[in-house]
Amino acid sequence: MLEKLGKLAAWPPADPRCTLARDPGQEYYVYVPRNFDPKQTYWIFAAIHGANGNGAGAVGFAGFANALNCIVVAPTYKSRHISPSSGSGTILKHIIEEVGTKCKVHPKVFLTGMSMGAGFSYLFTYANPELVVGCAVHSLGGRGSPNRKARKVPWLVACGEDDEYLPLAKTLARSLEAAKVDYLKVVWFPGVGHTMCAQAYKLTKEHYWRSTTGLTAEERGQLEDGLITADRHINEKDYSQAFKILRKIAGIKQDCTYKQRAIAGIEEIKKTGLERLAEIEEQSRTDAVAALAAIKETQEQFEGTPLAKAVERSRTLIMGRSQVADALQKQKNAEKAKRLCEAAEILMEKNDYTSALAKLRAAAAFPDTPYGQKSAEKIKEIEADPSAMNAEAEAQCRKWLALARNYLANKMTSRARQYLQRIIDTYPDRDEADTAREMLKEME
Repeated sequence: MLEKLGKLAAWPPADPRCTLARDPGQEYYVYVPRNFDPKQTYWIFAAIHGANGNGAGAVGFAGFANALNCIVVAPTYKSRHISPSSGSGTILKHIIEEVGTKCKVHPKVFLTGMSMGAGFSYLFTYANPELVVGCAVHSLGGRGSPNRKARKVPWLVACGEDDEYLPLAKTLARSLEAAKVDYLKVVWFPGVGHTMCAQAYKLTKEHYWRSTTGLTAEERGQLEDGLITADRHINEKDYSQAFKILRKIAGIKQDCTYKQRAIAGIEEIKKTGLERLAEIEEQSRTDAVAALAAIKETQEQFEGTPLAKAVERSRTLIMGRSQVADALQKQKNAEKAKRLCEAAEILMEKNDYTSALAKLRAAAAFPDTPYGQKSAEKIKEIEADPSAMNAEAEAQCRKWLALARNYLANKMTSRARQYLQRIIDTYPDRDEADTAREMLKEME
């Protein structure tokens, strides 16, 4: 059997018409979503045609492959197939098995049919409830009661009020109601005969979602909105908020496409985080300061995610390297030199060269920084400018004289002498030095 399956055409097939590997004479059609992803697990949507029909177009459900993101299969039965026990049921099982060898599928299928296909659908579900996630019966029905397992399957029974098979559909509906199945929706379409109307397709789509997710339309809308919001956060690199939303969706009990998309989103966040950490690790070998800035940003982006601990470990490793500590100290020195130099510029605009020179000399104490070098050059310019140096001397002398006079007024003569002598020693040829000498004589 495996040897035969291995000879199947590449998946997904370019032509929806396929032949069963174990029975080349058996035709079936398969419709795959345009954005088919081999990593994703899909639901199989099996559509069964009526008498004298075939699987082409899947009874009008072929478009559901894209609309529902599922795999639609539709066998072509050459003879009366209403009874699954006649062999038609085995054919469907083989088709499902074959499709399952080419892509990931859920163990159960959603089953629907029209007319004789509807008869097959409900009888197949009665006989194989463990294989059916939901059943939609259109324009036929019949007698019989579902067993305990079949009562767990969600049911939809629909038929036109002008359909000649309406009595059989009503018989089936009554049987399901009497059996107290877990979920049953019954709809009769006014003015509709033996055909699939637009409302029938719409109801089938809703029943598919109800069966495969266990969620109402409102609940599905909320989950879809959540996934859209999470995508927006991911695009904004706010992985923390995205993870909170995706974790909540991934935690729902229903195994549905919303849960799968949330889990895939979480895995994508993990992958993105690991790739970012690898980039930062490489960056840290040549630019430790930039790497630390990047790791800080990454911590904020991935806070509360499974990557948070890995980010912290990476930060600790980078911080533990000696070259990183040296780079950080150099950065601090550069920032301090910049602040001092900028403050000196403001003071020079006010002609306060004394204070400006003090700031510049402090900045020049960091010669391995750009602003330390700039400050050293500025000091040379000021010292070479007589007017600037005179302004500095005048400002300094005024300051020291004011302090000396203040100390004298408070009878602190020793401190006053210190400032007066400082003027004489620093600027001996200035008028302020003569004033200082006279004040010292008066204090004797």
